[in-house]
Amino acid sequence: MDALVFSQAGDGRLPLATIVANATRFFALDVDVLREEGVDPQGPAPEATRCELALRCRRTGRRGRVSVTTRRATIDDRSRAADAERLGRAAGMSSLADRCPRVWAVEAGSDTAAGVVERLLGALASAALGPVLPTDGSTLYGVRGALARAEREERDRAG
Repeated sequence: MDALVFSQAGDGRLPLATIVANATRFFALDVDVLREEGVDPQGPAPEATRCELALRCRRTGRRGRVSVTTRRATIDDRSRAADAERLGRAAGMSSLADRCPRVWAVEAGSDTAAGVVERLLGALASAALGPVLPTDGSTLYGVRGALARAEREERDRAG
């Protein structure tokens, strides 16, 4: 299952310039946009988009590839968020997720290194102004939680 970032954005656009800037500035992550689908700069706001990103952590040199798909949040997404809030004792985070009309689903490639996706999830959360629901559904967290998880994964893999 994909990790989800709940987004307060009203349409299906990903604010790629903001995501790349936040990733670079706060998460030591270089992000290259490889492909973007569903966006017509001259057309109306899209309902959904998909992009593929190449990632490289400047701290560790680790790399990865992910795809990010935008869509409307569903009842199931909100239910999973409420369950994760209880499991992870993340008080108030599902209320924040409830205020987000969209989700950004993040699917990592099989060769993506430890910590790289977590750094991207933090950058996405900072742009989306919403919580992250990890693939295991164990909790909900925000920007600081994503960075802490990235650093823990990197330490665990290095040691």
